[in-house]
Amino acid sequence: MNRMPPHQRAQPVSAILPLAGPPKVENILVQKLRGKRYEVQTIPFFAYNLSFGDFVECAPGEDDIGLCIEKVVKRSGNRTIRVGFIGKGNLDHPEAKKFRAYLRECDLRSEVFKPALLAINIPRDLDCDALETRLAAISKDAGMEWEYGDPQPERKLDGTPVTQRKNRRAR
Repeated sequence: MNRMPPHQRAQPVSAILPLAGPPKVENILVQKLRGKRYEVQTIPFFAYNLSFGDFVECAPGEDDIGLCIEKVVKRSGNRTIRVGFIGKGNLDHPEAKKFRAYLRECDLRSEVFKPALLAINIPRDLDCDALETRLAAISKDAGMEWEYGDPQPERKLDGTPVTQRKNRRAR
């Protein structure tokens, strides 16, 4: 897909992605490309199967106010890992601080949703084994939990389960 030259690009705007919740929606920054196509500019905290750099299709919301993400049209190849520190101190827990320093050392882009969540972008060419090993080394008293937000093939963008289609045979 041809992107607009940098000098012609508009500033990122917020697009809403309805979720099965809670929360009921997530605001995702997107950059307009062409027509209804936008590029995701943030790392999702709650949406599934959506990552930084993905191309999405957006349309006006129900009241023609703002944008609503409808679907992913081209995947960037990036992946998303979400980490929650739900123990005492949340992101101020010493283990959380060490982990955030590790992310900086590895030059991994992350975003914070205070008081307890991190969303981490994993570039397409990076093996996740070292990151998973580092997550496993975090002490239990930090109350850390983590999951892949993308990929999650058994979930839709909004977090609801993908229903399996029944195999229909001609009789």
